[in-house]
Amino acid sequence: MITLLDLPKIEKENEEFKIIKAMFDNIRSEYLTSYGRTKKNAQKKFDNLRYKYLNTNGQLFLSEQENKLFEQVHNWQPFNSSAISPWFDPKWIFGVEEFDIVIGNPPYVQLQKIQDKQAKEQYKKAGFVTHKSTGDLYGLFYERGVNLLKDNGFLCYITSNKWMRAGYGDVLRGFFAQYNPIKLLDFAGFKVFENATVDTNILLLEKASNQNNTLALHFQNDYKKGNDLAKYINKNAIINTFNDSDTWAILSPIEQSIKAKIERIGTPLKDWDININYGIKTGYNEAFIITGEQKDELIRQDLKSAEIIKPILRGKDIKKYAYNFADLWLIATHNGYTDNKGKTIKRIDINDYPAVKNHLDNHWKKIQKRYDKGDTPYNLRNCAYFEEFEKEKIVWSDISTKPNFCLLEKGIYFNNTVYMISGNDLKYINLYLNSSLIKFYFPLISSGLGDKGSRYFKQFVELLPCPNISTNQKELFIELYKNIIKEKANNQDTTELEKEVDNLIYKLYELTDEEIAFIESKIQ
Repeated sequence: MITLLDLPKIEKENEEFKIIKAMFDNIRSEYLTSYGRTKKNAQKKFDNLRYKYLNTNGQLFLSEQENKLFEQVHNWQPFNSSAISPWFDPKWIFGVEEFDIVIGNPPYVQLQKIQDKQAKEQYKKAGFVTHKSTGDLYGLFYERGVNLLKDNGFLCYITSNKWMRAGYGDVLRGFFAQYNPIKLLDFAGFKVFENATVDTNILLLEKASNQNNTLALHFQNDYKKGNDLAKYINKNAIINTFNDSDTWAILSPIEQSIKAKIERIGTPLKDWDININYGIKTGYNEAFIITGEQKDELIRQDLKSAEIIKPILRGKDIKKYAYNFADLWLIATHNGYTDNKGKTIKRIDINDYPAVKNHLDNHWKKIQKRYDKGDTPYNLRNCAYFEEFEKEKIVWSDISTKPNFCLLEKGIYFNNTVYMISGNDLKYINLYLNSSLIKFYFPLISSGLGDKGSRYFKQFVELLPCPNISTNQKELFIELYKNIIKEKANNQDTTELEKEVDNLIYKLYELTDEEIAFIESKIQ
């Protein structure tokens, strides 16, 4: 097993260093070009050299850099397949500087979850241009692999496909765009590895200038294990251009045309007068989220309890233009915040609510130890936008198979499996988000979960290009919104009203009849 790190660099080699290194080069050459007894003898020669010369113990005739290098080589166990090497240097290991081909299946580990703090710091300082604290270790392996290639050499890895769409993948996409991605196979929900929990892809890349001619394929549900892979690729692969750090979506020509129109005409939601945030993290739901019966009892014991007990929704409660209330309630002991007028709102003092305090005391061991807490264990963690929960907002579940956005009235809270949009033009934006066009477009820019749907995280939703429209157009959409809500309240079918919204959205993007028909066929 190898790491991403080099041996220490030697600026000027000492003569004694050169002699020892030449001895090592000869042994390595003998080992790599022999077999049988000769190969075993070369192995013994290496061990003898390692113990006699490379265990320097600070030999005075070598520089500090040379001593450090030999110390690492001394600890190297090249003939033990289960040993971990703290470095990888092709010159020392193979006698070459670069390779024609690099093939691999690097580890899928988030950098921020690496437990070894020293290794994490080394990766950060190693000079990787693809390093991002929220990124993945395999990204560094991609960069290392490309750097080990000769010009016009080839790299082929199978990794998680998250880099294609995730926000942290932008540096890696930009890195690939400098070279020539020849073939990209996105297996999406198809499980290449039975026990893997991530979706995978295969990238074949040439260390040459980008020819903007990538043969790409997004595997569909019609591909089954055991099918002829080469035939499936030859039949279904299409040419795509990947030449920047934007999301890499594998699209047919008509999909590319539609996506280009959407992004040309719309303005990303992040540039609208809105805010996108996630819900409340209690750190221990068993204490801070209670049933209606518990809520009633706390209020019976102390009427003042009602001041800090709020209705709360979960992601699975959110529907399209509606929600199901499960009679769950949040003990909203906020930790203080600054309101929109700049006024400081002090944190909740639990001593003012004795019944609630008594309830939380029953969970003391858990709430005291939790990570997500405020100044006291009784308080929720800091939330600068706490005031937004008392306003009208659009909410949705963080994971869903289709757009399910709901405009929520004031005073309803929700947990951290729910996101919200607060700000202006919410009725129009709600209609836009629930439209058929977004059902088609969103999977093109987000991380998919196969049959489980897509991740409707902030990093993707904020990129949705919503058309800016006139006041008169907004009034038309608002009237449609009111009619949909009214009909749903009366348990009436709103299909025709929603279809009317879809047609207006299509018109805003100047889509042709052919493009509209294609979208409708894809989302069925």
